[in-house]
Amino acid sequence: MEFSKSLKTNTRKDEIRKENELNNLINSDTNNTERIQLLENEILQTELEHVSRELQFKENFTLLEDEKPSRNFLNLESTKGGYNEITILREPTLNFDPTREESIENIKYNVFNDQPLIRDKVTGQFQKFYDLQPNLKTSREELLKFWKSDSDESPFEEFQNRKIPDYLSRKMEGKLTSKELKDALFNKMHGNSAPGLDGFTVNWLRTFWPELATITKNALNDCFDKGGLTGLLKTAVIRLLRKGVKDPTIAGNYRPISLLSVHYKLASCAITQRIKPAVNFVVGRQQKAYVEGNVIGSCIINLLNMMHHVNEKQKASLILLIDFRKAFDSIDHTFISTVLEELGFGKDVVKWISIFFDSREAFILLGGHLSKRILLEQGVP
Repeated sequence: MEFSKSLKTNTRKDEIRKENELNNLINSDTNNTERIQLLENEILQTELEHVSRELQFKENFTLLEDEKPSRNFLNLESTKGGYNEITILREPTLNFDPTREESIENIKYNVFNDQPLIRDKVTGQFQKFYDLQPNLKTSREELLKFWKSDSDESPFEEFQNRKIPDYLSRKMEGKLTSKELKDALFNKMHGNSAPGLDGFTVNWLRTFWPELATITKNALNDCFDKGGLTGLLKTAVIRLLRKGVKDPTIAGNYRPISLLSVHYKLASCAITQRIKPAVNFVVGRQQKAYVEGNVIGSCIINLLNMMHHVNEKQKASLILLIDFRKAFDSIDHTFISTVLEELGFGKDVVKWISIFFDSREAFILLGGHLSKRILLEQGVP
């Protein structure tokens, strides 16, 4: 709101001209890849300049910069908040009556301290998270019906506008190449990331890459040809990380962190780099997290600006926070494939992503022992 008022008229006209030219080139049948990329970069740079110019005049920007965590702070938090063990587990009783006072006859929680039993209880709890939800409507027909429901086709029209162009879809297709695997390994992955069941780290693979490059590429592409990962690649070790200061005796208060094979991480990282150019097409500007170049802290600035505006104008307002429970753990794999296809992604990319999710398994590591097997029928842990 305040940003748009301060934009210079001539700059805005130039930006609109570039956006119109970009849309025309994208919809054109001719090969305009270089000009499209140039325009995209120019538009992005203009937007960044607008934001930077405005932030310089806002007290909120100083506030945000002052609160930015330093590397030492992050290291301290990482050390303090490492993986957790569960020494005591509380489980809600089925017959607890909240209208009565808690007593021996009306027990709210069953308490367990036996480690094998705790592992079984926690495993059962997390298996429920990853059990496939019944009766989900994930087909293309059901999605179209939903988008056009209530006699309102605007959601469908908005989705159509977010489809990626054909030239970009074609560029993402194909098997993994030595070049993109090497780029992912040496430039995109963290060398000291925790290993999975195979015990190999990123730094180890970097050291022996000259000897392993060809066999690694062939093995991963063989998984693509056969339509599935090997047992080792699709199996994760889950460590538990407590959510903030929530009750450590409740299994649902832990976030699962999957430790995966270095070769799984390498393949998924390479495919991630392939699809990154599509992010600006399918993800709206309002999405601040998980998008390169965006800062989630800008949400704080937007909120403070809006609060200042409604207070100044004496407008009635409401702040509504919506959170999806177990969002990453409950999303359906078929739904992901359906949406990717509707967005215009090619069959090879959709197949790669499906392979990364299909038939995965995990074991929870607690007290130095692995739990029973968990089947990851849904979710992307």
